[in-house]
Amino acid sequence: EIQAEKKIAEALQSKESNFSLWSAGLKEVPESLERLTWLQSLNLSNNKIKSIPFLLNKLTKLQWLDVSGNLLETLPDFWGSLPDIQVLNFHHNNISSLPQSIGKNKQLTWLDLSANKLVEIPETFADLTQLQELNLSYNQIEILNEWLGNLNKLKELNVSQNQLTKLPKTIGNLTKLE
Repeated sequence: EIQAEKKIAEALQSKESNFSLWSAGLKEVPESLERLTWLQSLNLSNNKIKSIPFLLNKLTKLQWLDVSGNLLETLPDFWGSLPDIQVLNFHHNNISSLPQSIGKNKQLTWLDLSANKLVEIPETFADLTQLQELNLSYNQIEILNEWLGNLNKLKELNVSQNQLTKLPKTIGNLTKLE
């Protein structure tokens, strides 16, 4: 934690747009991160973080956020306040549900929710019309609803290792899949 605060203090001086606390042994997100309002890229992966505090919603210039390899069970309901976010990586956590507000990230192009405990995906995903890559593999998803067909810019879709018994008919709308 002390090392993280030292890195944040250095970032306050340097004003770099990319910041990483990768494998820093963090159990929670340092509150002082909210002062780095110019950040475009934030890496908090491979820690022991259990929740993402609302203070991250002050990082309104964020385009890239990686919190993979943590202990997250839920996500906060503030995603609409990150208007520029393009890449979200939540791979390998314990997330069992997603907030409706995740659909407010209109600029999102890449989303990795693989290796979590998701059973269903909110219908607000239909609003993620810029999404090009979506990884939902290694979850417990039983149904993908017709909203999937709205994601017509998808180039990559991974839904392997789930509990799916069928795919929605609208998957035929995804003509850009590679």
